[in-house]
Amino acid sequence: MREKGDLDEAIASYRRALAIEPARSDAHYGLGAAQAAKGLLDEAAWSYCRAGNELHDAGRYDDALTTYRSALALRPEHPAAHGGIGLVLAARGKLEEAVASYHRALAADAALAPIYNNLANARKSQGRITEAVANFRRAVELQPANRGIHSNLLYCLQYDPGMTPGALLAEHQAYGARFPALPPMAHGNPQEPDKLLNIGYVSPDFHQHPVAFLLLPVLAMHDRAKFVVHCYYGHRAEDGITGALKRHADVWRSTAGVGDDALVDMIRNDGIDILVDLAGHTATNRLPVFARKPAPVQVSWAGYEGTTGLGAIDYLLTDRFLSPPGSERYATEELVRLPHGYVCWAMPSHAPAVGPLPAKVPGAVTFGCFNNLAKINPLVIALWGRLLRELSESRLVLKTAELRDPAAQGRIRELFAAEGIGADRIDLEGPSPHPDYLQRHNRIDIVLDPFPFSGGVTTVDALWMGVPVVTLPGERFASRHSLSHLSVAGLGDLVADGPEDYLRIAEALAHDLPRLAALRASLRERVSASPLRRSREFIGGLEAALRAMWRTWCERAG
Repeated sequence: MREKGDLDEAIASYRRALAIEPARSDAHYGLGAAQAAKGLLDEAAWSYCRAGNELHDAGRYDDALTTYRSALALRPEHPAAHGGIGLVLAARGKLEEAVASYHRALAADAALAPIYNNLANARKSQGRITEAVANFRRAVELQPANRGIHSNLLYCLQYDPGMTPGALLAEHQAYGARFPALPPMAHGNPQEPDKLLNIGYVSPDFHQHPVAFLLLPVLAMHDRAKFVVHCYYGHRAEDGITGALKRHADVWRSTAGVGDDALVDMIRNDGIDILVDLAGHTATNRLPVFARKPAPVQVSWAGYEGTTGLGAIDYLLTDRFLSPPGSERYATEELVRLPHGYVCWAMPSHAPAVGPLPAKVPGAVTFGCFNNLAKINPLVIALWGRLLRELSESRLVLKTAELRDPAAQGRIRELFAAEGIGADRIDLEGPSPHPDYLQRHNRIDIVLDPFPFSGGVTTVDALWMGVPVVTLPGERFASRHSLSHLSVAGLGDLVADGPEDYLRIAEALAHDLPRLAALRASLRERVSASPLRRSREFIGGLEAALRAMWRTWCERAG
């Protein structure tokens, strides 16, 4: 119809199509073209932007870029088009170019909270945490009711070296205080202490993601005489890990696109007794659903770095390493310390064999860190620079997705140059398929853990590949993941009690090649013999904790 010149009917037709299928990028684009032909340039630019958004979400980045540029051809300063181009550039790892696009969007409209949010995400990915926090705070100021943006701020604060445990608690409590006070939701669950328990696990990460790898052995080995396992999956992506989790779940619910009210009803209709959050303040979390208390007992575990700040969540699962005595004062939840560590892992079946020690000369070792760039702050680089100066024949490999960006590589090289470390001693690598990422450990002698946000799955991966990890824990929950994993595996001698001890441990390992070779040959077996891998031992402790929570609720409800 648009080709025949009946623009009004074309516009009406596209709108009818979008009323039925709102995510159709072709209909949004066609609507924009018809509007442009009729001279409705502002409306056309917005339609092109909506088409671009759908194309971006579908991973069709070239098409999205073309569509956003169609909007700019009509309105050169259109903020949503510049913001959309920024999203495409960020998805391709071109972070500095994305930042420039976001700034162009804000130059056109300085009151756009989503643009500040996206700008902050790009800055966080670059490791520019101070700038990221400032932009997240501005986004929260502009949209104080947007809990997703507020969660992004809280997660970013975990990377800030200046944050204390008390300051983090206050920030999380401020999030919890934004939820309106609601009357307690009545729960009709039978108050039977030994009943068959309906457990609900909620996460957007039931795919190739660390959360999925830690949940897989739990689902596989839950005692089905005592627990019925429900999974609420909040993402559309599916892969082999998703399939494995589905096979081990008794009930599987897709919650992508499901609103909060509908999800609350779904959980209540399923009769969930204990609802477990596995996302915390990470992306696309469902904390607003937990705030409604759809289940009588609610738990936070393994998807976040400490307290959620949400009063409706009753318990935080942890261990004695992550949460030493006194940590209770930094959580709004009641701490429950699992007896055999914080998590267990399903080790990847595609992991290659552990290779021989790369180093041939004492001191001439290759250090590595495969954590995301937000963890590599100037304090970390200063300590690593000192280590590299003292071991003049050593080198360092950093490997992470953000290092696809040449601008990010340049910044890291500049920071090391300020520490007297030349570019020839630093290898900067972008991402690779998971088997290749694991294989890369066969050319690393020692892993250096960042601080104050330590490694999690990267630490377990390194140990599985025979590479010892030197860690420097602090007071904060996020700084103690590697401490927990190393301690559970019987490797407490790799845990430093301060920066000087961190250097001492790393240097001693670098000079003792026989010890490094022995560790390399034994670490996979040691991890396999520990609760990190012995899922039955770990799950026994987890199930006992869940049962104790339920009995407590029965006593209080009665």
